Amino acid sequence: MKMTSIIEWGDTADRVENGRQLGTFGSATFAVNSTYFIAKDITFKNKAPLPPSGALGKQAVAAEYRQTRPPL
Repeated sequence: MKMTSIIEWGDTADRVENGRQLGTFGSATFAVNSTYFIAKDITFKNKAPLPPSGALGKQAVAAEYRQTRPPL
């Protein structure tokens, strides 16, 4: 049987923490800064509530990946 893990969180860009809004990338459920990263059989999910039509600052990121150096 194939197993799959799910990591979920519910932040949005307009959530305030330490007096500042998180912003879009600050809302990420999972973030990694790495040159070499592999994710296998895992789901990254942001379960932020669906915003009302026309709402601003309600977007949310499930997974953010930043490479620490250019690829070879």
